[in-house]
Amino acid sequence: MAPIHRRIARGPFLGSVLFASLLAGGCGGAGLPHTHPAAGTVFYQDGQPVRGGLIRFAAPDDPALQIVGTIERDGTFRLQTFRGKVSADGAPEGEYDVSVQPAVMMPVAPPKKALVVRSHAVPGKFKVEATENVFELELPMPSPP
Repeated sequence: MAPIHRRIARGPFLGSVLFASLLAGGCGGAGLPHTHPAAGTVFYQDGQPVRGGLIRFAAPDDPALQIVGTIERDGTFRLQTFRGKVSADGAPEGEYDVSVQPAVMMPVAPPKKALVVRSHAVPGKFKVEATENVFELELPMPSPP
């Protein structure tokens, strides 16, 4: 009779253990680094929340990695990490440059020329740590009228 550890390793149990350990590890799929919860609020310098838009944490060492969040009407966001079609909630540990693209309010009648949507850099570097991360970010500009 084979020792117990050999019998377990040969059976379907091993595949179940490996699958469960991948899920518990927080990895969103093949090719994504381990992520950690990351959320926060974006404000203008006058204290008003950014009412909609996108936020991007740029990974300088991996341009294929997209770390983005949708800014809600109250200025809050939650980050997600993407590489191709694979995604995971949160962001990998590291230091990031951050940019915000506020929502563009369209007039009732569309203009005859294209709108230019501009991203604004948030001053400083922002660090995602191996814990729950909550950010309060300030855009260096007043809120729109």
